[in-house]
Amino acid sequence: MKKIIYIVGLILVIVILVGGYFGQILIRKNIESARAVTMSEKYVANLYSEYKVIGKNCQGEDTNSDTYISCDIRIQKGDDSTTGKVLNLSCPTLWKSFTGSTCKERLVIPTQN
Repeated sequence: MKKIIYIVGLILVIVILVGGYFGQILIRKNIESARAVTMSEKYVANLYSEYKVIGKNCQGEDTNSDTYISCDIRIQKGDDSTTGKVLNLSCPTLWKSFTGSTCKERLVIPTQN
C-alpha cells in the first residue's frame, strides 16, 4: 500500500513540475507579447501621431536573442484606408523595455523565388 501511495505521490510531483514549467513558458510569452504591444503603441503615438493603430501582432518570443520581439503594426490616418501601412517593428523584451529602450523599425527584405 505504501508503494502505491509513493508512486502516486511521485507521479503528482512530476505532473506538477512539468505543468509548471510549460505554464511559466506560456505566461512569459503572453507577458512579453503584451509589453511589446504597449511599447509599439507608444512608438506609433510618438512618431506617427496623425495615424491610428488598426491592427497589431507581436510575437511572444525573442527568436534571435537580440532582446527584441518582432511586431507588425497596421496604421492609417483617420478612416482613409488608402493611407494605411504596416510598420515592421522590433520592440524590446520586458526587461529591456524598463531600461528606456524603445521600438525600432526593421527592414523587411522581400525574398525572390
